[in-house]
Amino acid sequence: MGGTDNNKTAISTSIPVFTYEAANFKRHQVSAIRAGDVFVHTIEDANAFREALGYTGTLVQKLTLEEYIWERYVKDGASKSQHCLQVRLNAYLFKHSPEYRRIYGDAYDSCQPLQPLKK
Repeated sequence: MGGTDNNKTAISTSIPVFTYEAANFKRHQVSAIRAGDVFVHTIEDANAFREALGYTGTLVQKLTLEEYIWERYVKDGASKSQHCLQVRLNAYLFKHSPEYRRIYGDAYDSCQPLQPLKK
């Protein structure tokens, strides 16, 4: 079949869906970001991560980070979409994870800068 090698390359470097995993002392002692079952990044600077998600100011006193993510990005009727969460997670990973940049940097760069559509 023609072109399968190109498809494999595109799939292997496509940016996956990422999820935040809070520290869980039974499984792991630090918060992390996963792609499926694979841990992609350990969050070493919790303040930088919170800031990347917009979890700052008085919100910190009202909600846990997990509650904030649920309320803001995940639940039905949330003020932002899960797509917005993905954008923020990718931006955070691009800035803080050399491994992310190595694997997904080209795919991430291909989206930057987004240009408005011309009418």
